[in-house]
Amino acid sequence: MCDFILHHVRLFRERYCLELGAVVGLASLIVAPYAKRVYATDIGDDILKNCYLNLNYNEHLLANRSIYDIIRVRELNWLDGIPKLDSNSAAGTINAQFSWLKDDLLELYDCVDTIIACDVIYDDNQTSALLTLIKDILMLRNSKNSKKLFM
Repeated sequence: MCDFILHHVRLFRERYCLELGAVVGLASLIVAPYAKRVYATDIGDDILKNCYLNLNYNEHLLANRSIYDIIRVRELNWLDGIPKLDSNSAAGTINAQFSWLKDDLLELYDCVDTIIACDVIYDDNQTSALLTLIKDILMLRNSKNSKKLFM
């Protein structure tokens, strides 16, 4: 996926990207210099902390852009679906640092136009939830840009 991003940067320029199953956030880091905003998502406090630390350690790769202005690490449980715009998103999150803020949710609903997911299917029980989540995100009312999915 990272090789694809690097060879097709025009597809990601000024886009609002959502990486599903980010783990260490590598694809998010690679797309960040070109994107308007990137949401690196996963589940589990340890995974999210590791992703956050990895992105911070590699901020120097963003060429004079702050990692905090571009990438946001957020918890997203596929089984729960899209976070609700009117819900208390921090309720299920162990670490509020990774909870969805209202502005994040507004961007998710109104701006996210590119979904990135690589090496995300390891569990048959999760596959259906992942596909439902992707479908629901692609069907949101958002974005003037055409929506793209890269898996």
